[in-house]
Amino acid sequence: MKSLFFLFACFAIFSCSSSDETTEQPINETMYFPPNDATTWETKTPSSLGWNENNIPDLLDYLEQKNSKSFIVLHNGKIVMEYYFNGHTATTPWYWASAGKTLTTAVVGIAEQENFINTNNKVSDYIGTGWTSTPLEKENLISNNYFLCGIALLLTYLMNAELPLFSLKFKEYSVKNNAVKYLFLLISLLLIFCLEFLSIPLIVLLYVLLSMIINYRKTRSLKI
Repeated sequence: MKSLFFLFACFAIFSCSSSDETTEQPINETMYFPPNDATTWETKTPSSLGWNENNIPDLLDYLEQKNSKSFIVLHNGKIVMEYYFNGHTATTPWYWASAGKTLTTAVVGIAEQENFINTNNKVSDYIGTGWTSTPLEKENLISNNYFLCGIALLLTYLMNAELPLFSLKFKEYSVKNNAVKYLFLLISLLLIFCLEFLSIPLIVLLYVLLSMIINYRKTRSLKI
């Protein structure tokens, strides 16, 4: 039995080594990015990458059924697939939602690296005062890097955490069955009245804490 196992192991090793020798080695390709004065973006075809082109029509049908606006795939910087749906084109204005955060952070990082801005300074040093509805002394607090990083980390966590948050929808308006909702709304209004713009992170934190308390009480009641 041991001899058979030894022969099988040797066969497997030699099989793997022989197949590796026949495998085509990937060609090193320099990352492409169009120069500033370019009017076109270089492309490559799916067939040049060995992709299964027979499945592309099914993919495009699925994207259109899901009300997609656009779909683009780049490989080493070059466009492989670029399609638009539901009346949209490459020049149709459309909001980025969360995708805009990636661009914003990249641009801010480059701007600081090139000494155009300093994130330790106040925002008003670059865009002027009065860009919020808060008094100047409160507006200047936004320059705190730790404050900004805390908001970013908290929102990132909320986007990925498996934490059930209580709904703010009202099926009926009795205080007994909606006590938490009324409490949250009341405290939020007080925070907005007192702190205005700066109340936003505190309201988000309050929402998370109340949700955690509700989930803890539900879990505890189930165990009992």
